[in-house]
Amino acid sequence: MKKKHIWLGSLAALAMMFTACGDDYLQTYPQSSLSSDEAAKKIEYCKLLVNGVYKTMSEQYYSTQGENGEGTTKVWFNSFPCGFSQRCNNTGWSGTINGTNHEKTNNAYTTYRWGYYYKMIMNANNAIETINEFDPGKSSSDKSKKEFYLGQVHTLRAYAYMQLLQLFSHRWQDSNNGQSRGVVLRTTTSTEEMPCSTQADVYAQIYKDLDMALEYFESSDEKREENWQINADVAHAIYSRAALYREDWATSAEHSRLARADYPLMGTEEYWNGFCTVNDEWIWSLYSSEDETLYYYGYFAYCASNGSSGQCNKYPFAIDKILYDKIPDEDSRKTIYIAPTEAEVAEGYISTTNGQAKNGSFYERAWADYGQYLNVGSYVSYIFAYMQVKVRLEINPGIGQLNLARAAEMYYNEAESEYKLGNYAKAAELLEEVVKPYNPGYTCDLTGEALFEEIKKYRIFDLLLEGYTYFDEKRWKQDRVRVSINDGGNWHATFAGIAKPEDHNYWTLCIPQFETDYNQYINHNVEPDNWSINDETTW
Repeated sequence: MKKKHIWLGSLAALAMMFTACGDDYLQTYPQSSLSSDEAAKKIEYCKLLVNGVYKTMSEQYYSTQGENGEGTTKVWFNSFPCGFSQRCNNTGWSGTINGTNHEKTNNAYTTYRWGYYYKMIMNANNAIETINEFDPGKSSSDKSKKEFYLGQVHTLRAYAYMQLLQLFSHRWQDSNNGQSRGVVLRTTTSTEEMPCSTQADVYAQIYKDLDMALEYFESSDEKREENWQINADVAHAIYSRAALYREDWATSAEHSRLARADYPLMGTEEYWNGFCTVNDEWIWSLYSSEDETLYYYGYFAYCASNGSSGQCNKYPFAIDKILYDKIPDEDSRKTIYIAPTEAEVAEGYISTTNGQAKNGSFYERAWADYGQYLNVGSYVSYIFAYMQVKVRLEINPGIGQLNLARAAEMYYNEAESEYKLGNYAKAAELLEEVVKPYNPGYTCDLTGEALFEEIKKYRIFDLLLEGYTYFDEKRWKQDRVRVSINDGGNWHATFAGIAKPEDHNYWTLCIPQFETDYNQYINHNVEPDNWSINDETTW
């Protein structure tokens, strides 16, 4: 169903460009558009405030590249730098793909993620404060709506802090049980200068927000009308993910079960629908429509196999050949990748530099079998070995619903958590459950490290391009290994090689200079080895 959202004020009033100094990036919605007094008088204004926070997740933030909300986090910060989805032949983006931009404090790659999530947080803080001021009086309907809106916005704030920690803080296992540097913990609309909190304190706030959200949803009679809206299931899903990142295994397992309870896994036919339309497995997504498009700046204009943008058809995503070869041929999901046969490789028409084919049997078969999933407009799609047709768009240049949580992820979260708790049989059972819809004969009798590797393998394969893989590799503290074409893989030499967990600032983005220039309590972009929240010399 196509439904135009009613956002707070105009899009122009909501839009906000980040600057390199001062506190502009902490700006909340213009008070001229909606005052706190007005919001406190009408429950409808509370709804608009919440919708405004949602809108920050799908806005354009930069004029020359695809900087937007969650789509950019999924593409630039997970699909580009991970070891399992290659941006074919896009050597001009090698700094982003190889993770060498992490310590550039004035690079848009780092600065706009910090600004984006703090815009989301400050708008959430504004919404929380304003909605809390609203007195529903004796109206049980208004009270229920108020609780529903507060549940949504507390979940959104928790989500933003969770994402900030994955980007700008070290992995939990390197955090001295959470005592290493987290991020600036702002829970009010104040823009005063503040030091970073510890990771433990930020996770505590995430848990607190999600606990509050679940209480609000429990007491409210309201039900969401659209998949993009947050309900208790979404709060459980975010809780599951945050606890997984924090290595709080029992909490993650519990909330994984609760989140996925009413969302059956999609079948093969739905898996082939392009991951651009909501189905019964999707727990949460971002709204998209022709009248609210990001044009060439959104997720689908960077990922879709049938996209008309140069980013889509000249530099498609391809799955890592080593991973692809590890998945049994009986798994129906393998067919969403265009893999050459040995005979087609032997013909010599596939480039040993970048994997592209311009003629030959592989090229012809790719167009014959997969042409309906590729772009045939003014920029005809290039053909590369192992390129994907998993992600497609509904309408060019970038319209599609963006998945933010689905049941399969909850199965993998739960399986990993049960494994870490020592419940190998339960972990194997969960893995079988999530794989069998695509390979009915699949069984798993593994234990120990072999079982963990099996869980990781299928998690990466199933969730590829959905925005989790680099965060997973980081938290697992495993080498990122990319094997070049000439060594038996399918990676361009520019991207091939091994990245160690301690490389590139421990796979952690630096706090941007515009924050350290503005905020006297943060004096270091790179976390000092002796950082302490109680030692002013290490701020």
